Amino acid sequence: MKYIKNIKDNASKEFPLKRFSLGRLYIWPCILLSAALSACPPSPNGGGGDPLEEVYTVIFDKNGGDTEANPQSKTVEPPATTIDALPEAPTREDHIFVGWRTAADGSGTPFTANTLVRESLTVYAQWEPRSPQGSGLNVSISSSEKILTPIINGTYNEHSTTFRVVVSGFDNAADASKATLSINHINGLSFEVESNPEGNTQIFEVSVTYNGQAAFVEGFATVQLSLANISGYSAESRNTRIYIRDGQAASPSRAIPVNQDNILAFNRYVNTEVGLTRHYGLTGNINLDEPAQPTASNWTAIGGSNSSFTGSFNGNGHTIFGLRIRASGSDNQGLFSRVERGAIVENLGLIDVSVSGRNNVGGLVGSTREGTVQNCYVTGSVSGDSDVGGLVGTNRDGTVQNSYATVSVTGTGNAVGGLVGENREDSIVQNSYATGSVSGSGIFVGGLVGYNYAYSTVQNSYATGSVIGNRGVGGLVGFNMDSTVQNSLALNPSVVGAANVLANYIGRVVGEQDGSNASLRNNYAFSGMTNRDNNTTWDSIGLDDRGGANRTAEALQREEGFPAAFGATPWTYAPGRLPGLLGQTVEMPAHLSP
Repeated sequence: MKYIKNIKDNASKEFPLKRFSLGRLYIWPCILLSAALSACPPSPNGGGGDPLEEVYTVIFDKNGGDTEANPQSKTVEPPATTIDALPEAPTREDHIFVGWRTAADGSGTPFTANTLVRESLTVYAQWEPRSPQGSGLNVSISSSEKILTPIINGTYNEHSTTFRVVVSGFDNAADASKATLSINHINGLSFEVESNPEGNTQIFEVSVTYNGQAAFVEGFATVQLSLANISGYSAESRNTRIYIRDGQAASPSRAIPVNQDNILAFNRYVNTEVGLTRHYGLTGNINLDEPAQPTASNWTAIGGSNSSFTGSFNGNGHTIFGLRIRASGSDNQGLFSRVERGAIVENLGLIDVSVSGRNNVGGLVGSTREGTVQNCYVTGSVSGDSDVGGLVGTNRDGTVQNSYATVSVTGTGNAVGGLVGENREDSIVQNSYATGSVSGSGIFVGGLVGYNYAYSTVQNSYATGSVIGNRGVGGLVGFNMDSTVQNSLALNPSVVGAANVLANYIGRVVGEQDGSNASLRNNYAFSGMTNRDNNTTWDSIGLDDRGGANRTAEALQREEGFPAAFGATPWTYAPGRLPGLLGQTVEMPAHLSP
């Protein structure tokens, strides 16, 4: 190394020649041109005789790694005394980077971003073999299923949800921080992933939000861990599904939930063009508030005069209490106005209904066409003009099964029944019963069905309520036209027609029958049933006739007193009680007690 003597003071102090700032270059000509430094201008930092400051270099050696550090070197310039930050560490297959040291063999001292640098030096990457058990990661998800219910026109608020993905088993925090999460795209949903590593564990908080633009969202999201930036690890895929309860399928994962909190929003939404096509599921019992005025309603029938419900509604065994519809001037009244084209209403109970309308009035459904009502029941009162039933007003080319009504039914017109007012055009009523009283001012009044018409069927059913009508009045069916009644019982205390109507228009099982395709088979009637003259004298007695075969109260206390169908599913039977549905038997009414 070269040195410069201080000529002026003839001193022994020496200055090392190294790199220095441009501002000090002016001293060179002064030294060369004059032996007296007093002639030179003072140094800019006020100390012409102080040592010059140095710039040091730190080199980062990968020490057997597969990739280099990035960057491979860093400098320390005055006034700094440490590097600003460590470089990105190198990688090495099947090894874990554990830091830097001043010796390649692991001896020496550790080097960190806070180490004081007093000279240029080389530091070496340090490695440890990856342990075999470290290669398999444990991936857990807080929920394998999350559900959204994005309804715009109601007041549902379930437009967002969150879940957590926890990945543990990393060998170090650096690797844990590199794990990422991939989520497939679903139109109408946005996903945000927040990474919160804790030591050697990576934690992802995922939020899912419905964007409020698409009318509905379909499908599910797959959330999967990505280890693309880390070598030496493996993880079994873990997915979570984001179900969108859009109501576009009847499955529990897609049916729109209906409950006490959103029942009124449901009533508004289901009556929209889109809502009428969707599928719904009741998630709990519901109590409807009593209207402020006795003539007011607390419900708008689902469907309306110019539209119909074509989706499905599954009560899931729950009930709705206190339905009130006062619409005496309107047709198609009930919880549902019109149920058509494959629509299904099932597994639902309506308790203490009060429904009034004009034509096609039922406690549950005003009218069906190619629809199905099953496993349902209604209690309360229903009134209207024509086609009035305790459960369904008119069933056209549809099915009513495994259902019952304990309803007082009143009609001022024609086709009034304890369960169904009119059953027509290839329709079927089966495995059902009615226990309420039925009163009709017009023709075709029946304890179960008022009018059974056009290749329709009533089977495996019974009625126990009193029946009053004009003409075509029967304990089970008022008028059977080109249709079938079979394996059923009329267990009414009385069936009464108008005084001026001939006896062949009033019957224990069927009041009136016509048509070459009309058929009665294997039907029974309570032997103590009275007529308008308050006696038990009836015409046309027999299994295959309008009066049915006799069944005494005593015989009805035993299972043998009923057709064989009542001893099988869906019926439940116990001695001394009537067969019931939905896992229950029915209390024997007083008039059938021996």
